[in-house]
Amino acid sequence: MMYSIKYSDTFLNTAAVGMLCLAAANPSLASARDLQCNQNQSRCVIEDRDLTIGDEVGVFTRNNELVAVGVVKGMRGHRRAVDITEINGTIRKGHRLALLDRSMDGGSDAVASKRGFRVWRDEALYTVGGSLGFASIGIGEGAPGTELSGFAAWRKFPGFEMVGRMTYLGMEGEVSRISGRVDGIETQPISMRGIGLLGGVGKTWMHNRPLSARAEAGVGFMHVGASVAGSSGDVEGAGYDTLVTNGFGKYLRGSASGIYNMQDWKLELGVAQTMFHDALSTSIGIGVMKDLR
Repeated sequence: MMYSIKYSDTFLNTAAVGMLCLAAANPSLASARDLQCNQNQSRCVIEDRDLTIGDEVGVFTRNNELVAVGVVKGMRGHRRAVDITEINGTIRKGHRLALLDRSMDGGSDAVASKRGFRVWRDEALYTVGGSLGFASIGIGEGAPGTELSGFAAWRKFPGFEMVGRMTYLGMEGEVSRISGRVDGIETQPISMRGIGLLGGVGKTWMHNRPLSARAEAGVGFMHVGASVAGSSGDVEGAGYDTLVTNGFGKYLRGSASGIYNMQDWKLELGVAQTMFHDALSTSIGIGVMKDLR
């Protein structure tokens, strides 16, 4: 969660030294050793006697990823006021500030500029994507099929995504039933098409790294259109092991995937387990995702 110190709009337009005077009168801020920022994160205060006016500084995560860049504009005692000139993500509690020409471990490895750091970026508010996969569908003796899926994700809550997904499933296979034939089994071809809609939740790990991981689970409904030997009437009540009915039925889907990040574009390789009506499907697919900021 973003932390902040809320000041009035009038105060936000005052000089950095004026901000420091107010900080000295605020016991909670004056006693804090962490970086403290105003609500829109355009200006921050830190206690650091080694900084002086004009120093260019960076705000870093615990993993030394660059969140923001600023310049020291004012000083009072040990406190320094920093104007943020470039921000890549949200400044959060636990982030730290350091000179950009100083190494992160105190000076053993000099850093020439901020270009030497990996840049931190917050997760995008929205993501859309689509995938095409090969499916193994458990109807009859099992048959290969195709899964085509698209989704949209909304990160309403930190760390989690609200997901809406639409999926197409199609297959051609065979189903059987007990009959009066010599071998006792009658086999017929089956054709099945399904369109599903679901809502669910997702989570992405290590989103700021070149490779990340994502999981998703959702529940909804799927409309199935199927026929046995060209007859939709034989799908139900004819004794075939179809496991589906023509019309609407339940649709559950869970997936896990690995993601290759290319800024706002991403490539995804994943596996999904689906239950639609009373049939199961396992699929593996490749997809493309796009962050919308």
